[in-house]
Amino acid sequence: MSFSAWPLLQARIPWYSLAPLVHNGTNVSITSLVLQKLDHHLPSSYTQGLWNTPYTTPGLVLVVSITADGQTFTQAELIMDFEHMNGTLHCVFWDYSLFQGQGGWSDKGCQVHAANTSTIIQCVCQHLTAFSILMSQHTVPENPILDLLSQL
Repeated sequence: MSFSAWPLLQARIPWYSLAPLVHNGTNVSITSLVLQKLDHHLPSSYTQGLWNTPYTTPGLVLVVSITADGQTFTQAELIMDFEHMNGTLHCVFWDYSLFQGQGGWSDKGCQVHAANTSTIIQCVCQHLTAFSILMSQHTVPENPILDLLSQL
């Protein structure tokens, strides 16, 4: 999956993540949605390990879901290439279970990997939901736009 957006975003799911879903005649659907310019609308809720530093989501938020024969799957490796930005970067996903169901950004199951160029940051996550990069810059104010993200 490659998206015409700024900053750059490319995502791929390795074949070995999809192989267990594909059986004789199984219909597999991959749905992707890219959301832009949400950094001023998402709450600054971070899981343990990301506390004590103000972050923002300066780039894109990618939402990915996989269904096979009508069943939704949440476990699959997803490799994402984001355009590198200045600052301390963390690969994160929106964890709906945090903060009594209000959700928050978490880096559990996501890792930053070195990409082939100095202009790309590669995130590898072992599950599917909404993903982005957090950059230490300033605190993001809370806003009801989170409801939209939670419904995807």
